[in-house]
Amino acid sequence: MKISLVLIQDELTVYEGQILGNSANRKKGFYQAVGYHTGMVVDSDCLYLAQGADFDREIRGCGLISRGMPGAEVLARNTVLVFSEAFPFRALAEAVQQVFLKYAKWEAALRQAVQNNASFYKLFEIAERVFENSMFMHDRNFIELACVNRCPEEEELWEYDERRGKYYLPLEIVNNFKINPDYLETMTTKGPEIFPDTTFNYRILYENLWHNGQYWGRICINEINRALRPSDFELLDYFSDIVTDALHAIEMTEYKQAYSLPRFLKGLIETGQIDQMTMDTQLMQYGWTYMDTYFCACLFTNEEDTHINSIQYQCNRLMDQFSHTCVFYDGRCMVMLVNSTLSEMDISTFQNHIAVTLREGLIKAGISTAFTDLRKFPEYYRQAIAVFRVGQRRQEMFWSYRFDEYRLAYILQTAMADLPVGLLCNTAITVLRDYDKTHTSELKRTLKSYLGNERNIVRTAEELDIHRSTLLYRIQRIKTLTGLDLDLPETRFDLLLSYFLEEERIRYFKPMKG
Repeated sequence: MKISLVLIQDELTVYEGQILGNSANRKKGFYQAVGYHTGMVVDSDCLYLAQGADFDREIRGCGLISRGMPGAEVLARNTVLVFSEAFPFRALAEAVQQVFLKYAKWEAALRQAVQNNASFYKLFEIAERVFENSMFMHDRNFIELACVNRCPEEEELWEYDERRGKYYLPLEIVNNFKINPDYLETMTTKGPEIFPDTTFNYRILYENLWHNGQYWGRICINEINRALRPSDFELLDYFSDIVTDALHAIEMTEYKQAYSLPRFLKGLIETGQIDQMTMDTQLMQYGWTYMDTYFCACLFTNEEDTHINSIQYQCNRLMDQFSHTCVFYDGRCMVMLVNSTLSEMDISTFQNHIAVTLREGLIKAGISTAFTDLRKFPEYYRQAIAVFRVGQRRQEMFWSYRFDEYRLAYILQTAMADLPVGLLCNTAITVLRDYDKTHTSELKRTLKSYLGNERNIVRTAEELDIHRSTLLYRIQRIKTLTGLDLDLPETRFDLLLSYFLEEERIRYFKPMKG
């Protein structure tokens, strides 16, 4: 999660900090805090920490942490959390790093709980470590979904339903809420808000939970054990997103139990056996037909990232982001089947739209070509995995790989996996290479250029920077040495393929990670 200057100020009150200067980045979140030195290139997603006098006057638009007051120009152009010079700089820097570490661990604990399908009570136990107050959540029907540190005032309000094993608000209290103008106003809010102490004897920080425009329920933090802090607002907003995703995961799990297209597709991958009636039944739940146009994407996550991120959470987010898709995890990657007919989205559009998601999630994807018969899905699933492997060998820094852009590379690499390149290439290539070494000539290069230019004499001579007569002599010499008939299309194709094989080995072929 990102950490704001407000949160750091609240965490480090002992250092007597105050936020000054331009207010643009006051509530912005930052990924890390790094030491600043003169002339360094700054990143707007990082905080910079230094002595006040050490910040360059030219720095602008940044979040800064300063020991002592910086210059007026720095203040005017940046948002600065200024701490007293009474404290050692090293101690201040370590304290700031501890804040980032604390909330990284908090985020990891929350994500791990979601991944493990932990209860909402467990999520709230983790959250309470930060909020240090009584917390609870109820759904749209005022049924309690979680509570920690229940305060005496709440004990008097909530009743226990033994049949459901849950606390709930009695109808009388709910009806009172319906005529309370303060409460009615809170039913429409988005984001963290304060419920005034006019109804209760304490303030309540709350956030409504919304999904697809519908009210789901509410998270409440009672101001009892400690005073609410400004940073509690952003922390609650973050925690609400975690809870909403967990609620959505539950909804999607129930959905998939009822409509088990992912389970059917996983079985299709594993066995290859097709039950047309079962397929039609599952597709009907989605409004699909097996003859729609589809394509498959296989998404591979960073191994380290899977420890703190729920695969199911990512699958749900992808289905939210892309309509008419089915996403599931098959044990090694997230498999994404896209109905191109209904989504009206081709592969190029999909690749552009998913780019940010891939980068932010440290995910890489192999994408199949389009197909129109879902019974062929296992083949295109294998195609997506194959292009991911080929793409990783060729352009490891890319985020996605389309099979139609790596088809030749796949064929070449598949061939080289079984036999050495020397056994795959036309022997004429070896003859020319050996002749060139002995006679310091360029017959091998000449033949490649001649074929690449579709036997056009003028273009080939210009590319090689030689006279036309020299080229004609070389071609005749090549034919004499090799006995090749370059008028035959299959001969030219064989030779070009040999050149491609050599280039693939030299430029790209290397051991694949994993």
